[in-house]
Amino acid sequence: MRVHIALLTLGSLLLLPPVHAQAPRDVKVVEAKLGKLSRTRTTSAVIGPEQEITVTAATTGQVLAVNKRQDTAVEAGEVVVQLDTQALTRTVQDAQFALSSAQVNLNSAAATAQSQQTQAELTVRAAEASYETARSGYLEAQDLFKIGALAKTELSSAESTFLAAETALGQAKATLTQATDGGNVELLQLQVEQAQANLTQAQDALVRADITAPITGVITRMIVEQGTFLGEGAPAFSVASTEQQLATFQVPLPVAEQLSAKGAVQFSFAGNSHRAQVLTASALNPKTQLVTVTARLAPLQNSIPNGSRAQLSYRYADTGGILLPSGAVQRGPGRRFVFVVSGDAAIRRDVEIIGESEKRVAVLGIPEGARVVYPVPPNLRSGTPVTPN
Repeated sequence: MRVHIALLTLGSLLLLPPVHAQAPRDVKVVEAKLGKLSRTRTTSAVIGPEQEITVTAATTGQVLAVNKRQDTAVEAGEVVVQLDTQALTRTVQDAQFALSSAQVNLNSAAATAQSQQTQAELTVRAAEASYETARSGYLEAQDLFKIGALAKTELSSAESTFLAAETALGQAKATLTQATDGGNVELLQLQVEQAQANLTQAQDALVRADITAPITGVITRMIVEQGTFLGEGAPAFSVASTEQQLATFQVPLPVAEQLSAKGAVQFSFAGNSHRAQVLTASALNPKTQLVTVTARLAPLQNSIPNGSRAQLSYRYADTGGILLPSGAVQRGPGRRFVFVVSGDAAIRRDVEIIGESEKRVAVLGIPEGARVVYPVPPNLRSGTPVTPN
């Protein structure tokens, strides 16, 4: 019985069709390369004026008129706010009167001082003559007294006359010194100079009652209204330039370095493209890991409204890994895998996708230089013989 069963099994095997080896499938491959995934990102840039100035009052007064309103255009030198000049005009008139009075006092004192000096000079000359006469008489009296030709009383009289002349000369000289000192005149001269300075200051304040725009632009803020009292240095309005505008935005440090080296960026606003020149880049913010970049917009006929947000697109490579076409990665239940050519067969390798952008992925799980099947033929299984093309 056992012999018959063995012969039957052997015969059955001889009747099976012959087994043929599976033919290799032609596939295309891509080389796995290590790199960073580049993505297109968009950020907004705040548009603002390159120059914005808050204009203050240069004098004190009540607002008489406001010639420009907020958000209206203004030319450099144009009068925006006018202060009431009645009080300022009265101040000028008072200063003019004070200057005239001080000048009159100075002229009068100078004339009196000149007259006193002239009279004192005449008195000194007369006292000097009297002094010389008395001195000569006294010396002569001394000589006569020595030889007994003059009495003691006469010598004493000559001495008294000499001493009186000497005293009179001293007093005359002192009076002349006082007359030529000019102390009172100098004080009055200082008063005239102070009055002149007060008048100049009052006249300047009258001129500065017109508060003008320092630059051509647009009024961004009107702080005062008619009737407002303004002290010197108080803010009246703000004006921003429209001839030059800045765009401020934040990007990663590598992008900021790239844009700074390039020197120019392109913004889009309301469907139009606007070119800008990169000016500055701040230090890296440790919290946001971003850099603030400032760029100057090229002059335009129609400027972008200040405060608007323009869009900036840029490419940024931030995810590193093995870069592959998205189609090379196959998706199964809870897993991702690729086919790597190993020897003469396609072997499945599980991978982890760590980034994806524009039909490219960054993965982990295969070595750099691996030959990855792409595109993947239908029904390809791990271990299938392949011939890379």
